[in-house]
Amino acid sequence: MKFALWVFKWVLRAIVDFIDSFYPLARVFRPINLFLFFCACSFIVNITLLRFLKKSPSIQTDLYFDFSHERPISQLCLLTAENQWGYEIFLSSVKSHPKNLLLANKFYRVSVEFYLPRSPRNFQILKFMAVLRIKSASGAVIASSTRPVVQRYRSPLVSWIDILAKWPLYVFNIYSEQEKVSVVFMENYRENSNRQNGSAIIETVLSTSDIDVDQVKLQITPHLSGIS
Repeated sequence: MKFALWVFKWVLRAIVDFIDSFYPLARVFRPINLFLFFCACSFIVNITLLRFLKKSPSIQTDLYFDFSHERPISQLCLLTAENQWGYEIFLSSVKSHPKNLLLANKFYRVSVEFYLPRSPRNFQILKFMAVLRIKSASGAVIASSTRPVVQRYRSPLVSWIDILAKWPLYVFNIYSEQEKVSVVFMENYRENSNRQNGSAIIETVLSTSDIDVDQVKLQITPHLSGIS
């Protein structure tokens, strides 16, 4: 402890001497300099802690919809690393010994991000419904949630002003004409302790196939005690 205190004092003295060597009047404003220095250190420490302690999604992946149906559907498997496609033989065998990516008796936040282009057809629709279902390996529905997906209305005048202000970003493909709509489907979903009835498939259904979709992302974030 004494050694750590000595090192801190040595570092602080070195910083003060460094500042005084460049600024002759720094001795007069030394309390202010020290205050600013501690504020900067506090800011850096807080940002670092937030970065490491921030809840990261347990699962974050794209969803792909089948638009050949009247109501586009997407299915995501939670039992294999190949969650965008599955082994039919494997899926039939995991019903007896399922291994889920979600931990039993833990709470999760299930949300979906829709990246919708600002197309004329989307402006005509503006809103649609989405249904998210969590199913077991046998196909039984464990949980279901229906939420509206609403785009913000923008008048033609505002759209033209936005394009004129950001046209270099559009030209170099840094910015695209799309809107991100985040929808929370389940806030405190609890994974079943019985692995036979645990979540195996996440199914997402859109109410219409007329909507234009650039990208859809699923996020499943665990609720960590002491952080949330």
